[in-house]
Amino acid sequence: MAATEFGSASAQAVKRWSNQLAREVLDAADFKKFSGKGENNVIQIHMDLENQPGDEIRYDVLYQNRGDGIQGDTTLEGYEEALEFYQDSVKIDQLRHAHNFRKMTQQRTVHDLRKAGRSSLATWYGWKLTTLMYAYLAGVAGDDLENAAGTIGAGGFAGNALVVPDADHHLNKTGSTMSLAFIDTLVARAKTVNPRIRPVMIDGKRHYVLVLHPYSIHALRVETGAQAWTSIQQNANVRAESNPIFSGAAGLYNGVIIHESEFIPRAATTAGWSGATANDTANLFLGAQAGAFAMGNAYDKVDQSTMGGGSYFKWVEQTRDYGNNKGIGVAGCFGIKPCVFNAKRFGMIRLTTTDAQPS
Repeated sequence: MAATEFGSASAQAVKRWSNQLAREVLDAADFKKFSGKGENNVIQIHMDLENQPGDEIRYDVLYQNRGDGIQGDTTLEGYEEALEFYQDSVKIDQLRHAHNFRKMTQQRTVHDLRKAGRSSLATWYGWKLTTLMYAYLAGVAGDDLENAAGTIGAGGFAGNALVVPDADHHLNKTGSTMSLAFIDTLVARAKTVNPRIRPVMIDGKRHYVLVLHPYSIHALRVETGAQAWTSIQQNANVRAESNPIFSGAAGLYNGVIIHESEFIPRAATTAGWSGATANDTANLFLGAQAGAFAMGNAYDKVDQSTMGGGSYFKWVEQTRDYGNNKGIGVAGCFGIKPCVFNAKRFGMIRLTTTDAQPS
């Protein structure tokens, strides 16, 4: 008879670890602070498939009408303007990863490999969600250390293809290092591009979000002059700190909350993406509903009877070779993509700058 040494791996322990894993994964996701279920979020979370079958969620956006209207007592009937809706969709698929180790490996170390494995997988999954989200928003995965190219593959994760932003939603400054002036340009374009990039409303104030690679943050510090960076740092401790979107912000400039992330896609070489030059960086200027994140329940209908709803990540433990080989794994069902309505990006502008590694 095979003997398992996972005394703590009962159904109750697995459920507890699955629920804890979900929190740890989302805490490790760089974009968590920008996410929420409502339309007033940079990344809108869709949970339609939590309790029903399917692998695709469709969602609509209402464009703002721009008709001239009717003046005075002129008859209005017959001059009505139709509401204009456009639709997008996001597909979901399962993504899994695991660790395994043998009896003597555990014997030789003071570390609890089961707990270490859970922590490692939670961090990995959070980073994976982050790299995927930024790659989809940028339309490129990059070829630097932190990239999602292997997971996205040729056809896109879950069949959601990478879509390069159209010209209206790409400020191409290839050959130039990050500059404070580019932020002013982004704000001006956001207010005039069609469709408008709607800022996120926080305590009655409008804010955009700019996520910059660390090399771009460095370029902003050293190449725009001390006074320019000082103007950002004066607002580093921004108001409304209770809102998570301000958590960890580098500063606030012209209504733009500036964040730093090493997961922003970067072309370490010219092979980073089509048309890239070495050190190109796909920084992201974001407004409301820039991206979509869809989740399905990680457990099938039978397992849900014991695990319950809202189990977006599944923790699995198994033994092989008569209990000598232990495996721990994590799985989740999700989809990520930028919002694209009427063949145009929505709620974002990619800012491509050329920022080399500081030396």
